[in-house]
Amino acid sequence: QRATVTCSATSYSYDAAVTLILGISEAVRLQKQNGDDGSRVSSYDVLLAMRSLDPFEGLSGEVKFASDTNDRLGYFMILNQNNLSLMEYSVVGTALPSGEFQIDQNITWPGGGQMRPLGYATCEPGTYVSYDSCVHCEPGSAQPLEQQ
Repeated sequence: QRATVTCSATSYSYDAAVTLILGISEAVRLQKQNGDDGSRVSSYDVLLAMRSLDPFEGLSGEVKFASDTNDRLGYFMILNQNNLSLMEYSVVGTALPSGEFQIDQNITWPGGGQMRPLGYATCEPGTYVSYDSCVHCEPGSAQPLEQQ
Protein backbone atom coordinates (compact mmCIF):
# COMPACT_ATOMS: atom_id res chain seq x y z
CA GLN A 1 0.00 0.00 0.00
CA ARG A 2 1.06 3.55 -0.64
CA ALA A 3 0.87 6.10 2.16
CA THR A 4 -0.80 9.42 1.43
CA VAL A 5 0.73 12.49 3.04
CA THR A 6 -1.39 15.61 3.40
CA CYS A 7 0.43 18.56 1.85
CA SER A 8 1.41 21.34 4.17
CA ALA A 9 4.06 24.02 4.40
CA THR A 10 6.29 21.48 6.16
CA SER A 11 6.19 18.98 3.30
CA TYR A 12 6.98 21.68 0.73
CA SER A 13 9.86 22.96 2.88
CA TYR A 14 11.19 19.43 3.26
CA ASP A 15 11.04 18.86 -0.49
CA ALA A 16 12.82 22.18 -1.09
CA ALA A 17 15.61 21.16 1.31
CA VAL A 18 15.96 17.73 -0.34
CA THR A 19 16.09 19.38 -3.79
CA LEU A 20 18.82 21.77 -2.63
CA ILE A 21 20.87 18.91 -1.15
CA LEU A 22 20.49 16.87 -4.36
CA GLY A 23 21.54 19.92 -6.39
CA ILE A 24 24.65 20.48 -4.27
CA SER A 25 25.55 16.80 -4.47
CA GLU A 26 25.15 16.77 -8.26
CA ALA A 27 27.17 20.00 -8.70
CA VAL A 28 30.04 18.58 -6.61
CA ARG A 29 29.87 15.27 -8.53
CA LEU A 30 30.08 17.11 -11.87
CA GLN A 31 33.08 19.16 -10.72
CA LYS A 32 34.90 16.04 -9.52
CA GLN A 33 34.06 14.32 -12.79
CA ASN A 34 35.78 17.22 -14.58
CA GLY A 35 38.96 16.81 -12.51
CA ASP A 36 38.29 19.45 -9.83
CA ASP A 37 38.12 18.64 -6.13
CA GLY A 38 34.53 19.91 -5.82
CA SER A 39 35.38 22.77 -3.47
CA ARG A 40 34.60 25.54 -5.96
CA VAL A 41 30.89 24.90 -6.40
CA SER A 42 28.98 28.14 -6.96
CA SER A 43 25.31 28.86 -6.41
CA TYR A 44 24.92 28.97 -10.20
CA ASP A 45 26.42 25.45 -10.45
CA VAL A 46 23.84 24.27 -7.90
CA LEU A 47 21.03 26.00 -9.82
CA LEU A 48 22.05 24.30 -13.07
CA ALA A 49 22.29 20.94 -11.29
CA MET A 50 18.82 21.40 -9.72
CA ARG A 51 17.37 22.24 -13.15
CA SER A 52 18.79 19.01 -14.55
CA LEU A 53 17.42 16.75 -11.78
CA ASP A 54 14.97 14.10 -12.86
CA PRO A 55 11.52 14.59 -11.28
CA PHE A 56 11.15 12.69 -8.02
CA GLU A 57 8.33 11.87 -5.62
CA GLY A 58 8.53 14.10 -2.55
CA LEU A 59 6.29 14.46 0.48
CA SER A 60 4.21 17.08 -1.34
CA GLY A 61 3.94 15.13 -4.60
CA GLU A 62 6.06 15.05 -7.72
CA VAL A 63 8.96 17.52 -7.54
CA LYS A 64 10.08 19.03 -10.83
CA PHE A 65 10.98 22.50 -11.99
CA ALA A 66 10.46 24.54 -15.14
CA SER A 67 13.95 24.81 -16.65
CA ASP A 68 13.37 28.33 -17.94
CA THR A 69 11.83 29.96 -14.85
CA ASN A 70 12.83 27.70 -11.91
CA ASP A 71 9.16 27.54 -10.89
CA ARG A 72 8.08 24.47 -8.95
CA LEU A 73 5.67 22.63 -11.18
CA GLY A 74 3.22 21.04 -8.82
CA TYR A 75 -0.39 20.73 -7.83
CA PHE A 76 -1.49 23.67 -5.68
CA MET A 77 -4.89 24.67 -4.33
CA ILE A 78 -6.12 28.20 -5.01
CA LEU A 79 -7.81 29.52 -1.88
CA ASN A 80 -10.23 32.43 -1.59
CA GLN A 81 -10.70 34.23 1.73
CA ASN A 82 -14.43 34.20 2.36
CA ASN A 83 -14.66 36.86 5.02
CA LEU A 84 -12.12 39.60 5.74
CA SER A 85 -12.75 39.37 9.48
CA LEU A 86 -12.37 35.56 9.69
CA MET A 87 -9.63 33.18 8.67
CA GLU A 88 -12.08 31.22 6.53
CA TYR A 89 -11.03 30.03 3.07
CA SER A 90 -12.59 27.93 0.35
CA VAL A 91 -10.88 26.12 -2.51
CA VAL A 92 -11.87 27.83 -5.77
CA GLY A 93 -9.48 26.05 -8.10
CA THR A 94 -6.11 24.48 -8.66
CA ALA A 95 -2.79 25.28 -10.26
CA LEU A 96 -1.77 22.21 -12.24
CA PRO A 97 1.74 20.83 -12.88
CA SER A 98 1.30 21.81 -16.53
CA GLY A 99 1.28 25.48 -15.44
CA GLU A 100 -2.42 25.90 -16.20
CA PHE A 101 -5.06 27.09 -13.75
CA GLN A 102 -8.42 25.42 -13.27
CA ILE A 103 -11.04 27.60 -11.56
CA ASP A 104 -14.00 25.57 -10.27
CA GLN A 105 -15.98 28.23 -8.37
CA ASN A 106 -16.65 31.93 -8.53
CA ILE A 107 -14.11 34.07 -6.73
CA THR A 108 -15.42 36.25 -3.91
CA TRP A 109 -13.90 39.73 -4.27
CA PRO A 110 -13.27 42.19 -1.43
CA GLY A 111 -16.69 43.46 -0.38
CA GLY A 112 -18.29 40.03 -0.85
CA GLY A 113 -19.38 40.22 -4.50
CA GLN A 114 -18.80 37.74 -7.32
CA MET A 115 -17.87 40.46 -9.85
CA ARG A 116 -14.61 42.41 -9.83
CA PRO A 117 -15.41 45.74 -8.18
CA LEU A 118 -15.29 48.85 -10.36
CA GLY A 119 -12.02 50.67 -9.99
CA TYR A 120 -10.19 47.53 -8.87
CA ALA A 121 -6.99 47.50 -10.93
CA THR A 122 -6.30 44.65 -13.33
CA CYS A 123 -2.53 44.48 -13.62
CA GLU A 124 -0.22 43.27 -16.38
CA PRO A 125 2.34 40.49 -15.77
CA GLY A 126 5.30 41.84 -13.81
CA THR A 127 3.09 44.15 -11.73
CA TYR A 128 0.80 43.75 -8.74
CA VAL A 129 -2.14 45.61 -7.19
CA SER A 130 -1.18 48.06 -4.47
CA TYR A 131 -4.28 49.82 -3.18
CA ASP A 132 -5.94 51.04 -6.39
CA SER A 133 -3.06 50.97 -8.89
CA CYS A 134 -0.52 48.63 -10.43
CA VAL A 135 3.07 48.70 -9.19
CA HIS A 136 6.07 47.07 -10.90
CA CYS A 137 7.49 44.04 -9.12
CA GLU A 138 10.96 44.25 -7.62
CA PRO A 139 13.71 43.00 -9.96
CA GLY A 140 14.01 39.21 -9.77
CA SER A 141 10.62 38.69 -8.12
CA ALA A 142 8.60 38.12 -11.30
CA GLN A 143 9.14 36.06 -14.42
CA PRO A 144 8.35 37.44 -17.90
CA LEU A 145 5.73 35.60 -19.94
CA GLU A 146 6.95 33.86 -23.08
CA GLN A 147 5.75 35.56 -26.24
CA GLN A 148 3.35 33.40 -28.24
